[in-house]
Amino acid sequence: MKLICIHGTGGRGVSYYLKPDTALLRNNAAFYYPDFTTQLEAQICAVVRLCRLGRSISERFAARYYDAVGAGVTFTAADLLARCKAEAQPWDTALSFDYSAAVSREFIGMAQWRESRYRMRAHADADIPLSPGNMQLVDKIIEYVSNFMTVKIGDYLFIPLSPPFQVRRGQRIETFLMDNKMVEVEIK
Repeated sequence: MKLICIHGTGGRGVSYYLKPDTALLRNNAAFYYPDFTTQLEAQICAVVRLCRLGRSISERFAARYYDAVGAGVTFTAADLLARCKAEAQPWDTALSFDYSAAVSREFIGMAQWRESRYRMRAHADADIPLSPGNMQLVDKIIEYVSNFMTVKIGDYLFIPLSPPFQVRRGQRIETFLMDNKMVEVEIK
């Protein structure tokens, strides 16, 4: 299983990074603030579940390769990331650590997701502004990623819907999809 995290979909195209399967935080388990950072950031994501094996998938056929969407939260050690960038070091230590990707227990079918008009919301002390615009690029994202690696059944595609925001111990992050609570993560 791969956790494919989209980093950008701007003018320079799609960029992504991978998290290992040990990064998964499931079943609304608590997230323990890592000792190696003092500046933890989170980002709310839609999580697209891939359901077929494929490589070099054309955008027009990409919809055949995913079947459901859930919610997720990715965590980044922002201070460590800044240091890695400044020293021209790999970013993996700041992005791909254990339990750095919370994912919802439940997923809904893509038809239901589209009918909801991408109705998702998130809360952490205050409402978090979400922009579902990147969800319209799922097919293009799959085409791009599949040109570099084979996508497999059970892979997750994390698509950011919020800007990164600071988190602290004692905080609770909640995401809702069509008014159903999907992810609840307490930061300890």
